[in-house]
Amino acid sequence: MTLPQPTLLPPAFFAPTIPSLSRLFSACVHGNASLNFFIPFPPSEATEWWTALAPEVESGKRQLLVVKDERREEVVGCVMLVRETKKNASHRGAVEKLLVLPEYRRRGIARQLMTALERLAQQGGTTLLILDTESQSDAETLYVALGYTKLGEIPNFAWKPDGSSMSPCSYFYKTLDASEN
Repeated sequence: MTLPQPTLLPPAFFAPTIPSLSRLFSACVHGNASLNFFIPFPPSEATEWWTALAPEVESGKRQLLVVKDERREEVVGCVMLVRETKKNASHRGAVEKLLVLPEYRRRGIARQLMTALERLAQQGGTTLLILDTESQSDAETLYVALGYTKLGEIPNFAWKPDGSSMSPCSYFYKTLDASEN
């Protein structure tokens, strides 16, 4: 099955997409992805989290890329670009919440989302991306493969969603070529 390419979710479509984003987020946490929440993490709690982001999505500070499975009418992957609003840091952006439904992983969706995010960042004049992720995770492996530079690691940074142990967190950055805007 071929999935569509990542698309930028227009702010007007954010609110109607929150239920699908919430199911995605909840499924990832229940898959023990370290995303700042504990199990159980019902879609209703995820809905509250997404809803709180609406003002930043509407203002354009946050831009959300999604991959949808049209057969299921569901978002199966997403990532956010958070643009910096400080005057002396307008060249910088943060990558947040790269999520792919567990049953859709290993199909290149995360890589496609990150490639689209980097292109979107460059189009907006962003030349530096920063992110953090759970150390020794599949996401960390992906970021290294995509050319992100690891700055370091903080031990015992956060509890796993199932509460079983603490995980370290790795910090990364990537400089984007401004001439590719």
